[in-house]
Amino acid sequence: MLWLVAAALLQVQPEPDSAEKYDKFLFELANTGRFLDARSLADAITKKYPGTKWSERAAPFLKENGVYRVVPIETTGPESNRLDLSFMADGVSVEDRHQAQWEKECDTTIKTFFASEPMKEYRRFFNVYRINVVSKDERINPNSGAQVTALGGREEEDITVDTMECARAARATSSRDDLCFVNVRPAGNTHGKSGYGVAVAGGPRPTRYRVLHAWGHALAGLADETNQLGNRRRRPEEPPEAPNVSASDDPTKVPWKYWIAARLRDEKRAKTVDIIEGAARMEKGAWRPVREDQCVMNQGQEYCPICREALVLAMYTWVRPIETSTDWAVPVKAPAEIKLALVQPSHRLVADWFVEKTGEKKGADAPERDVFLKDGLRMREGHLGPRTGLGPSWKPPAAEKAAGVSRDGGVEAFETSKLGKGRWKVTVVVSDPTDWVAHDPENLLKDTRTWIVDVE
Repeated sequence: MLWLVAAALLQVQPEPDSAEKYDKFLFELANTGRFLDARSLADAITKKYPGTKWSERAAPFLKENGVYRVVPIETTGPESNRLDLSFMADGVSVEDRHQAQWEKECDTTIKTFFASEPMKEYRRFFNVYRINVVSKDERINPNSGAQVTALGGREEEDITVDTMECARAARATSSRDDLCFVNVRPAGNTHGKSGYGVAVAGGPRPTRYRVLHAWGHALAGLADETNQLGNRRRRPEEPPEAPNVSASDDPTKVPWKYWIAARLRDEKRAKTVDIIEGAARMEKGAWRPVREDQCVMNQGQEYCPICREALVLAMYTWVRPIETSTDWAVPVKAPAEIKLALVQPSHRLVADWFVEKTGEKKGADAPERDVFLKDGLRMREGHLGPRTGLGPSWKPPAAEKAAGVSRDGGVEAFETSKLGKGRWKVTVVVSDPTDWVAHDPENLLKDTRTWIVDVE
C-alpha cells in the first residue's frame, strides 16, 4: 500500500489511504531536505493516482532535472516593489548530502553578497530566496548532445547557462523578476557570462570577486574594465555600450562625465575618477574610469563610483521609494493625518512637503512614464525593472514648503489640522540623498504623491 511507503519514509504509524495526506507528506519531505525520499513517495503517488491533481503535484519530483524546493531567506516587502533575487546552483544531484552541502555554500554566498556595497546599504530593496535545483549529473554539459544538468551549465570561453531555464527556476518563487545568481558548481572559478538579470559564477565556493563581478554584469550591464584578453580567442572590435567604458576619451562624452565634473570641483567622492585607456578587453580605443585595482569589474574588490552609481540607479528601476500612502484618489478631510510608508535603505530618505490653496476638485498621483530606459542608462545587458522614474522634465512643485513628521520604521506624516479653511493641494516629494549618485536624469531616486485636502 502507498501508505506503507509513506509511513516507512516518515517513520509514522500506518493509517488509511488519503491523497491529501500523501501530498502533505511529500512536501514535508522536500521542505526538510529529504529529496530522495520525496522522489520515492512521488513515484508511488503518481502510480496510485494517475491523471489527478495529486499526480500532477508529485510529477516535478520525478524529473531528473528540476526545482525541488524554494526557501524564502528574507522577505522585506511585496514582490511588486522589490528585487526578488533567487540563488540557485547547476550540477548538484538529488543526493541529500550534496544538496545540504550546497545550501551551506549558498548561505556563504548570500552573506558575501550583502556584505558588499551598495547591496548592504540597500538590502531592504531585496526579497531573497534559495532554490534547490536538482541535476541529473554533477558535471559540465558537453558542447553538443543531451543536456545533463538542470540549468545547462557549460564552460567554453566563459561559463554559460541556459537563461530561460534559470528564469523558469526563479519563477518557482511566484515572482516574475527573473533575477538570479547561478552557481555552476562543477565549473572552474572562471568568468561567467552574466547579463539580463542572470549572474553566473563557477566553482563550489565562488569568491567575493566573482560574486560582485557577475552581479555587476547581470543587473547594471557593466562591462569588463580590464584590458587583458583572458581566455578569449580574439579581442572585440569596439567597446560595448555600458556605464563604465567609453569609445572616446573626451571628458564631455564619456558616460561618467558628471563624475569628471565632480572631480574638477574637488568633490571627495570623485577623487579616484579619471579617463584611462585600456578597457573592455581592449588595449587601445576603449577607456575606463579608474585604475585596475579600484574596481571589481577589473582587478579590485569593490565597485568603483561609476559602477556603484549604475547599480543604485538600476535598483530604483525596480523599487519605488513610496511603498504605501493615504488614498490620494479622494479628497482628505481635515483633521485627518496624511501618512506614507517608505522603502528605507540604511540611510534615511528625505520627504519634502508642499502646500497651496486650490480650486481643483481632485488630486492626482504623479503618473508613471511609459519610456524604456535602456538607452538613457547606457546598459547593454543589464536587466532593468518596470519603473521609469519621474522623467527628465519633472520639476518640484512651485508651492510653499511645509513641515512634515518623520517617524520610526520609514513612516512620514503630514498633519492637515494646521492648514487654514478651504481647499488645499498637499504634495510630498520623497528623494534619496545618497552621494553615490552624481546624475539621475530620469529622477529615479524621487517619488511623489498629491492629495486634495478640504478644511471646514
